[in-house]
Amino acid sequence: KTILGILTLALISAVLSMPLHFLLPVFTEEILQVGAQELGFLWSALGLGAIFGSLGVASLGNRNRGMMMLVFTLGLGIALVAFSSSTWYTVSLFLMIPVGLGHAGRMALSNALTQAYTDDEHRGRVMSVYMMEFGVMSIATFGAAALAEIIGIQLAIGGMAALMVFVVIFYVAFVPRIRRLS
Repeated sequence: KTILGILTLALISAVLSMPLHFLLPVFTEEILQVGAQELGFLWSALGLGAIFGSLGVASLGNRNRGMMMLVFTLGLGIALVAFSSSTWYTVSLFLMIPVGLGHAGRMALSNALTQAYTDDEHRGRVMSVYMMEFGVMSIATFGAAALAEIIGIQLAIGGMAALMVFVVIFYVAFVPRIRRLS
């Protein structure tokens, strides 16, 4: 049940947050109305946040990792909602830092917890399912792009992020097994 809970959260959060990586060029062109150089700066800000997120997870040790995974995922969702609402490039640039931080923290902690709580005999199979996150991300991008065509890119990204926030709140409230992982 523990592994299933971690894998489910990882998969849901990947489906709801990772399409931004593929849709960011459209967002920068249509909403922020900037070019390739500014897109590069957005990617750099995302990378800067990811570095901070990775270092943060590395400094945690083996305590409260379940709750920290939920906090990073919640922070990612909130940052994505804020980013999707922004029409100002400078604000969007600074919001990419917590987006990157949340992505890196969520991915590192879900990976670490999956490996820590899987027995040696099943670790390869479980990690294969975990890595499915990257394949599903591409499929989710198709859905997100189709949704963006219908309701607009801001609502698509923001709505998916808001749904992720609700999923994390559900986990915090009703899945204590994940919240209590160390």
